[in-house]
This record gives sequence, structure tokens and C-alpha cells, in this order.
Amino acid sequence: MEPHRMNNIHTQTPEQRWFATLDQFQVITDEIEAEAAAARAEVEALVGEIGRSLDRLPPVAAELKDSVDVVRSRFESVVASALTRWQDGELARKLSESLSDRLVLLVYGKVNAGKSSLMNFIIDRATAHGLPSQCFRLEDGERVDIEGKFATGSTETTVCIQGAEIGNRLILLDSPGLHSVTPVNQALTERFVAAADGALLLTSSGSAGQRQELGLLAAALRDSQRPIICVITRSDENEADEVDGEVVDRFVNWPPERRRVLEDDVLKRAREAVASAGADERAAARLLAPLSVSALCAQQEGCTPQALSAAGFDRLFEALGGLADNALDYKRRKPLQQALEHRRALQQHLRAEVLPALGQARQAGSKAVKALDAQAPRIIDAVAGFGLRALFEALQRHEADRDVEAALTEVQDAVRGELEGQVLPLLANYRAELGQLLVQIDPEGLGGYDEHFVNIEQIKGSGMKAIGSTAGALGGAAGGAALGSIVPVLGTGLGAIVGGLAGSLIGRKAGDLGVKTYTVRELVGVSFDQLQARAEPRMRAAVRQAVEAVQGQCESAVHAVDESLAVIERQVLDFASAQADETTAPNHTTGA
Repeated sequence: MEPHRMNNIHTQTPEQRWFATLDQFQVITDEIEAEAAAARAEVEALVGEIGRSLDRLPPVAAELKDSVDVVRSRFESVVASALTRWQDGELARKLSESLSDRLVLLVYGKVNAGKSSLMNFIIDRATAHGLPSQCFRLEDGERVDIEGKFATGSTETTVCIQGAEIGNRLILLDSPGLHSVTPVNQALTERFVAAADGALLLTSSGSAGQRQELGLLAAALRDSQRPIICVITRSDENEADEVDGEVVDRFVNWPPERRRVLEDDVLKRAREAVASAGADERAAARLLAPLSVSALCAQQEGCTPQALSAAGFDRLFEALGGLADNALDYKRRKPLQQALEHRRALQQHLRAEVLPALGQARQAGSKAVKALDAQAPRIIDAVAGFGLRALFEALQRHEADRDVEAALTEVQDAVRGELEGQVLPLLANYRAELGQLLVQIDPEGLGGYDEHFVNIEQIKGSGMKAIGSTAGALGGAAGGAALGSIVPVLGTGLGAIVGGLAGSLIGRKAGDLGVKTYTVRELVGVSFDQLQARAEPRMRAAVRQAVEAVQGQCESAVHAVDESLAVIERQVLDFASAQADETTAPNHTTGA
């Protein structure tokens, strides 16, 4: 049995428990993978339902087109971006799956912060526990194994990404080049970073917690979900000592009080940096308490349990053990967590981008209806004014034939043309397709033109010719005067003519016959004043009815769009606000 398995857990050192924890990592279960697939399918179904609702929107005219187009555009953009993010993360997820039985730790820090030294130290301790190790670097987008351990001191590089795999259960990734890697290594590096379960930020005790380091720490906490342990390296000092009568230099650990003061100071300034970076409380909670270590002192004393404890490694291994337990729990649920994170990201973008656009589109519809209500009276007045003129002209044209029906038809056609030429282009902004305009002036009981007549008395006989002539002249004069008073428009001239005619007729007949009279009824004029007065309110009513009918079509179209938008708004709101069932998901989340 391997050495790290020989001790009972109750008697194991923190280092032994740490390496034993790594043996517990195992591949994710099929059950969790099925739950993840179901979660992804649910998101796809909900997104598809919203998309189909958008496709079923009624025809939208110009007044609402822009705002509705914004809704469509933003929804399509949000979904496309979410799909792109998911597809971009496919390689990272595959790498995560391939590393599901390993703990992946990033090692941050500036040059000469002691990254390579600490990684070499952990490799040596793994070897002491019988665990094999293999160092590698990322080169041209590929992992390349290297012999031996990492170079230390001034030879540490900030360009080459290097790492170590320990016991097929732990991967340490030295990430000094995360901000200076070559483009060809960038994609693979980012996938390793996305697969990480935690991180160590190393800072040298001589300049612990410099602004640049704390800025890197804050950015890492803000932009990822992984916990970070700040490790203060080289927590030691050189002292002269006498050995066998000779003065030699030895390194000694800092006393606990000195370590505590520095750790508290680094933690305080780190929290301030995290707050300044705009990270939330959950991000701040992922910052674990700083720890001070001295690999040099531990090695100098032979890495005995006492030396490891005095050098601060018991505390470090205990912290790593807690991180490993958390990561182990998470890895078993990682596919589901990835699906839930994908869902949450989509929900966030729907709330931030699509819901406001939907609200604005619905407000545009409400404003459009109010604008229609305000325009309708003005439209009716304008078209009715045109109709009044058209009515007068049509009645005048048909004065001779007194064809009221033909006159009304002409008025209806003229008003319809006016509506189509001036009103429809305006209302078409509210409805893509308008029905046929109907302008119908009700002719029922309207009556016709007014006809004006005079009655002419005629006398038949032969004995009273002179009297008849005289009487005829007098009667003609009286008839002319009477006609002039009845039809003032005709004037006295027509009265004289009619009077003369009547006088001649009456005179001759009365003079010739003298024994018998009869009355002749003569049409002397036509007017349409009363007809026009009766037709005008009907014409105005016809205009109002036609405009209101079109207005109703427009408002119905706007309301139909609004109702559809309300359904979509509810769908988006329900989806964006829904809380996924995370009973199987851990509180701590990491990576992609």
C-alpha cells in the first residue's frame, strides 16, 4: 500500500490528508449528466417558444415597426450571443470533462514571487508520498511534457505557460503568462483556466500585496467563480549561526505574530482592492485568508512533520484540503452547474436587453392609439369640409335632371377619393393593410330638389274677347309679380315674360269663348337649398363613420400587436425570473 494510505485519517498530518483527498476525485455520474442535458433542453424549449411568439406577431405598420424590430433584434442578438458563448466553451467543457477526476489549481504571481519554487516543493512532497509527477508546458497550442522540474530564480519565465500533473489527480498550472501569452497559446490557456477549481496567488514577503498583485487578485475574483488563497512566500529571514565553531547562515521562520500581522494587512488591502474593482459580496467571500509559508525553511529542516508545520505548510495543506473537498463536490455536478450558469447568463441578458425593448414597444403602441384618438376629429373636420363643397357642386350639376341618387354617388366617390389620397397614407402608419373604405350617405327620406310652379287661369268662349284680353293682361301682370316673389332668383324679367304669355293666352281665350275658364300649372324654377341642408349632416355622418371605421381598424391592429407583445413580455419575464431547481447544485461554483 502506498505510504499516503497507510495512516489512519485521525492520525494523519494535514499534508497526508491533503494527498489522500486527491484520491477521492472521480468521474461525474451519468445521473448528473442527464440532469444537465434536461436543463439545457428546457432552456432551448423556452427560447424557442419566445421566438415562435415573435414570429406570430400580426403585421406591423410603420408607427410600431421600429420598436418591434428592436425587440426582435435584441432577442435574436441575446440568443445568438448565448449560443456563441456556449459553443465557445465547448472545448473548455471537454477539457473539464477530461479533468473531472483531477483537481486543477492555478498559480498566479509576479516574476520571482516563488511560483516555480512552491510548485517544485509540492512535486517533491508528492514524490515523498509515492505519487508520480510530470511537468509540461503549453507550446503552439499543445501540451508538451518536459523533463525534470521547473527552473527557479531569475530564469522564471513570464511567456511560457507551464504546469505539473501529480499522481493523475492534481494539476498545477503556473499562469504568469496569462496576460502575456502568445496568441497561439491563448485558447488552450483559457481552456485550462476555465477548467480550474481554485487558485493560489503568490506574493513575496519582502513586498507582499503590491498594488499590481492585488489588482490581479481582484480581477480574478470578479471575473471567475473559483476561490483564491493568497500565499505569502519566503516568510523567513537569514540569521548567522555557529555550527561546530563556524559561523554559518541559516534561514529561520518568521515568528507567528509577525506572520499574523502581515497576513492581516494583506487581507485588509486585498478586500479593499476587491471592493474597488466592483466585485460583489460573493466574490469577496471567495477570497480565503492569506497564509505565510517558507519552503526554504521546511527543506532546510528535512521536511519533517514539525518542520512543515513550523514553515506554515500545515495551514496551507488544510486550506487546500477544504478547497479540494469543495471542488470534488462541484465536479460531480459541474455539467449541471454549467447548464444552470448558461441559463442564468441568458436570463440576465433577457432582463437587461429584451424586457426594456418590449416595454418601449408597448408604450409606442399606447402612444399610437392616443395619437389616433387625437387625429380623428381633425381628419373628420377636414374631410367633411371637402365633402360639403363636393355636395354643393354635385347638386348643382344635377339641377337640370334633378337626379339626387347620381349626385350622392358623385359625392361619395369624391369623399372616398379624398380619404384615400390624404387620410389613408397617414393611417397606414398604424396598420399594414387597410380594408376598403366605405362612404355611404343614407338617401332614405332625403327627398329631392324643390320645384317651383305658377298656376295660370284660362277662359274659353267667344263673347267676351275684349274683356278677356283685358283680364288676361291684368292676370299676366299679376302672375308675373307673383312668380317674381316666389322665385326671387328669376327676377322681374322672367315675371314679365311669363306675365305677357299668360296675359296673351288668357286674353285670347277669354275674348274668344267668354263662357268657360281652366288653370294651367307651369314649372318656373328648381332649387336645392333644402335638399342640401338635409344632406349635409348625413354626409358628415358618412365621413365620420368612414374615418372611425378606418381608425378602428388601425386601433385593432395596434391592440393586436400589443396583446402579442404582452404575451411575449410575460414569457420573457417568466423565463428571466424563474429560479432553476438547484437542489443538486453546490453553493460554490467554479470555472466554465
